[in-house]
Amino acid sequence: SNFMKCICQRKVGDGTRKLNYYQGFHEIAAVILSNYSDKPSIASEVLHKVANSHLQDAMEGSITKMSSFLDLALFPILLMVDYDMHSFLRDCQVGATFSLPWMLTWFSHGIYDVEVTSRLFDVFLVSHPLMPLYLSIAIISHPIHRAIIFNSEKSVGSVQSNILSTLSKIRPDWEVGHTEEHYSNRNYVVFQELIDHAIYIMECVSPRDIPSLVEKYNRFGLSDSSKKA
Repeated sequence: SNFMKCICQRKVGDGTRKLNYYQGFHEIAAVILSNYSDKPSIASEVLHKVANSHLQDAMEGSITKMSSFLDLALFPILLMVDYDMHSFLRDCQVGATFSLPWMLTWFSHGIYDVEVTSRLFDVFLVSHPLMPLYLSIAIISHPIHRAIIFNSEKSVGSVQSNILSTLSKIRPDWEVGHTEEHYSNRNYVVFQELIDHAIYIMECVSPRDIPSLVEKYNRFGLSDSSKKA
């Protein structure tokens, strides 16, 4: 659209860096525009700042950097959080690419409730740029979602399909209200539970700890475990 063209054509810093549209950027733009429908100039400014900060790697013209980072970082963090899920995904030879669309669209591709995605965007805007990664791990390690994923056939397609289907189980906390009901007695996941868990994971494994964690993970040969399945 013309709106996104204007964003990408604006000068960055000293004017030597260019923003490049990627597939999925329009979904982020749509959510931001929906929140500033009567103030397009503010929407433009917010989107431009997000493109130059949280999404700057994706806006460089290739998603290779982000994809490579996910391949390196997701499983070492997941191992610290959920050993059984880590082992299951590795045994099924499922890579980190399932989370790439989530990262690129801030979950707006998969969660179609604008109120929910807007709340997510609020969280991401005030958080470290890697918060979507931590939320991805929180999603697949939630007890209700674990049951769905572990019930997959042991094939890449089946597991990835069930992982993506977990987003349909998420309900906004303002819709279901405060609940003390145990996981085993409900078939939905309360939105705030995932945010709280993602924050907890980030506190346990901070972004600055990721390089050393990846180095240890590779040193012990865990990155090759999927090839041994």
